[in-house]
Amino acid sequence: MDLREDNQEYRKPNHHKNVAHPLVASSLPSNNEIHSFFVPSTQNEEEGNILPGVTIQTRDKILCDSHRQNALVVLAQKKHSTYVGRDSLDLLVKTLDLFRQNYLQQHNDENDDRYHTVDIFLFHTGDFDEDDLIRLEELLLQPPQDEFAASSLPKNNNPKNRRQGSLRMINLNNTAYWSLPAFLQHDNPETWKGSEIYGVGYRHMCRWFGMQLWQFFEDLNHHQEGCNYRYIARLDEDSFILSPIQQDMFKVMQLNQYVYGYRMCAFELEETLPKIWFKKWKKSLTTTSSTTIHRNIEVGLCGFYTNFFVADLQFFTSPPVAQFLQEIDRRGLFYRKRFGDLLVHTLAVYAFAPSTQIHRFLDFTYQHATIDYFKDREKECISWGSIQAGYNDPHGEQLVDAFYDQHVIQKDCPTANITYLHEEDLSPTYSHLPETIRNRKGGERFRLKTVYAGKVEVPNQGILSG
Repeated sequence: MDLREDNQEYRKPNHHKNVAHPLVASSLPSNNEIHSFFVPSTQNEEEGNILPGVTIQTRDKILCDSHRQNALVVLAQKKHSTYVGRDSLDLLVKTLDLFRQNYLQQHNDENDDRYHTVDIFLFHTGDFDEDDLIRLEELLLQPPQDEFAASSLPKNNNPKNRRQGSLRMINLNNTAYWSLPAFLQHDNPETWKGSEIYGVGYRHMCRWFGMQLWQFFEDLNHHQEGCNYRYIARLDEDSFILSPIQQDMFKVMQLNQYVYGYRMCAFELEETLPKIWFKKWKKSLTTTSSTTIHRNIEVGLCGFYTNFFVADLQFFTSPPVAQFLQEIDRRGLFYRKRFGDLLVHTLAVYAFAPSTQIHRFLDFTYQHATIDYFKDREKECISWGSIQAGYNDPHGEQLVDAFYDQHVIQKDCPTANITYLHEEDLSPTYSHLPETIRNRKGGERFRLKTVYAGKVEVPNQGILSG
């Protein structure tokens, strides 16, 4: 199915009937053998005990190939723990299907072999099983609906020739990567910032994407033969890539020596940064650090909207960044002060990466928007997030207009706005726009149509956007 033409295929949850999800209802293929690989953790608690590692499940008989350095990670759940009425499995299926159509099945030439260069890691905390792994991977292996697109795929990139096992599934629950640190065992969670809204599980998630993700891939590379992961991309269950990504984004990172790539930004630092800690940390950077600090970080800067990023593992495990993450962790800030991955990634990258190694992707149309389900089930308004056209998408503005009509106009929602963001508001320091895009014929200013809610993709911020 072409989601660009028929977005209604992924309907809002049915709140009146318990209908089986199409993915769950589909029959399993005959070849459904699952292989398990154990990855021990190298993390030690204060008592000297090694915390439990994880088991990776996949249909591949061999877990790693040293030629595959790229990974896409998704932390998923079937039923959202915060947003009542949200069909998280439905959103996950849409996210993966769009990734299949608009990334895996795109190519520039015969050497652009994306099916063979990226592994997909689905992390969860207990609500997915082996049948889900098989059905989700079969979704990723579906051929293009367009016959011409299917026939033009490079031979190795054709899903028919794709090895099974591109999808890996990992249950993080009760492992080293999803456990309360020993030094916080005697804390009272009710005293933590935002405890009335955000539980321990949410804070595990913040620590996972802020710090533990890099530790997992370090452990994997160290313990499993052939594992050599370098570039890690992330999508959320509702991260929608709505137009083809024409370039291999991992190659873009490698060839340009970028250490961090992102698609959107959000002005959240001022609300989430503890002022006293931030002041002391900034002072320590200039008085005790021997590392060059690349940007004067202020709370008004736009932070990386981390539902889509591509990161260099070597950057996040480098001594200055690793020391910074350890300091945050040892102070319990992921839990006590609700330090999220947006805040942690933003501070680390702004401080320790030069501008030439940070890249904002603006070429594809992208959507990440939180739809809140109010008591009146017909009143489903976007409360936070954005959809933004990409400069390589000729249909991008139409998609943005359609989203605005469906989710704002028709729902009579006052929570979102539609506008154009110009180059000066689109992280001009990091966008690295091609000259053909920046200098358009007729002198037309570069701009991208955007629907925004909350503090995501706010217009008229200039250099504060990055």
